[in-house]
Amino acid sequence: MNLVSKEYVAAKTDGRGSLILSEGAGAASELVEAIIVNPNNINEVTEAIRQALEMNDKERVMKMLAMRERIRRYNVYRWAEGFLERLNEIKKEQVKLRARVLTSKVVKDIIRDYCKAKNRLILLDYDGTLVPIQDTVRPRAVG
Repeated sequence: MNLVSKEYVAAKTDGRGSLILSEGAGAASELVEAIIVNPNNINEVTEAIRQALEMNDKERVMKMLAMRERIRRYNVYRWAEGFLERLNEIKKEQVKLRARVLTSKVVKDIIRDYCKAKNRLILLDYDGTLVPIQDTVRPRAVG
């Protein structure tokens, strides 16, 4: 959860710190006022340290206060609440996507219709096994 960077921001009550974060850190998307770097790029890290050291006090305090306020608003309780809400949304989606059991009447109707059909086409695929999953189905001419 990348709490160390958040703890640092929360502890700097005078707002006089600078924060340099890896672009891969989860907190980087939340603490956008931090100086975000690719930690594998030495020039980028060097430039970030220079920028942090040379930043004027007004900008430094403004950035730290913005991050502290965001952390205050988006606390562990809010995070947990959002997590549980997303979990419930996913659960509802899974219910919609759940496979339906074919009744014997439906199976008989399918067999009857198949036998009566003049032209038959059977397509089999399991979640993208044969072709990638598509948002929409587009009819293709067979010829």
